[in-house]
Amino acid sequence: MAYLTPAAEKIRADLLRDLKNQLPDADTGPDSDYYVRASSVASVAEGLYQHQAWVVRQIFPDTADSDYLLLHARTRGLQKKPPTTAKGAADISGSPGSTLPAGSQIRGERLAVMTTADVTFTSDTAEAPVTAMQSGTAGNLDT
Repeated sequence: MAYLTPAAEKIRADLLRDLKNQLPDADTGPDSDYYVRASSVASVAEGLYQHQAWVVRQIFPDTADSDYLLLHARTRGLQKKPPTTAKGAADISGSPGSTLPAGSQIRGERLAVMTTADVTFTSDTAEAPVTAMQSGTAGNLDT
């Protein structure tokens, strides 16, 4: 079950409701001292609830921030692996009989790859073996 953090407005309303239950004659209107105090306490409490939610996320490796994920790994005797480079094939177009040399760069909007072998066009298109120029997730295509 998801942990829901109450908003400051809800916390303030709950505080004022509880105060009104204890002191039925208390002025809890927006210009009252009780309202101002409840607002400040609610703001602090909201921050504490948010911090608790953050702490809970750090407890589990699959939701932990990167620093705490490394801590989880270290306590289990694991180390972070270095990033690898994505490899695959790219369909390219060119003139029949021409050659695209190895080391040629192909750039898209957010990804750049380099051919790893010479490719000779026997038709208008050819398949070229490529390697991403950036390692890790930055060199991956969304599929």
